Amino acid sequence: MTNPWFPYRAARQNPQLKLFCFAFAGGAASLFRTWPLKLPDWVEVVAVQLPGRESRLREPLYTDLMSLVNDLGQVLAPELNQPFAFFGHSLGAMISFELARELRRLQVAQPSWLWLSARRAPQLLDTSPRIAHLSKQAFTEHMIQHYQGIPPEVAREPELMNLFVPIMHADIQMVETYAYADQPALDCPLTVIGGIDDPTMTMAHLSPWRQQTSKRFNLRQVPGDHFFVRNQPDLLLQIINEELNLLTTFNQLE
Repeated sequence: MTNPWFPYRAARQNPQLKLFCFAFAGGAASLFRTWPLKLPDWVEVVAVQLPGRESRLREPLYTDLMSLVNDLGQVLAPELNQPFAFFGHSLGAMISFELARELRRLQVAQPSWLWLSARRAPQLLDTSPRIAHLSKQAFTEHMIQHYQGIPPEVAREPELMNLFVPIMHADIQMVETYAYADQPALDCPLTVIGGIDDPTMTMAHLSPWRQQTSKRFNLRQVPGDHFFVRNQPDLLLQIINEELNLLTTFNQLE
């Protein structure tokens, strides 16, 4: 029976690494369906499906990030019987980072690598306008006008927007109510990736991630705006493939 948290996991014959992937706010696990075709055969891509979207549409949405992370720690713990890594984009980067810290609290193995994209370092003050408190109409209008993550075909269809807006609202609540707590740096390599044309996540927002790891830190940029993970995934996957090779080179999967 398929675990609802992992609807698209790509089975591998002899996997050496599980790569758990977390989408941006409003996104879903289907974002990563093609990734197994573009990563080595020894990597098992496990796209994580949060409740309230796609195959889990009828389930309650999370509105508190740490509640989600606490539950994910319990969900993932039985899966961590071999080396693993996290990839997260925007909200997914926040989830990945806090999940790594939660696994450390649970005294479970740490990721072999963290790939985090399009999200400011968590210790930085988020000065973005707060919108979760807006009325449904005002929130929807703001999303249509300012949020590039809404596909045009969704924005044109009121029925699809009625499905999308509650998901987006819950995810924005997770972002806006998140409170960073100072803890020791993680003991795993960390790569942070930003879009060159993303005005919301500049190098000044991304480079302070360096403080969050005691291991190797890489800061990379790719052409594209905030949603390069969706619009230009090959450039992102090229970086991940390069660093997967480093894992094997330094025998970090044993």
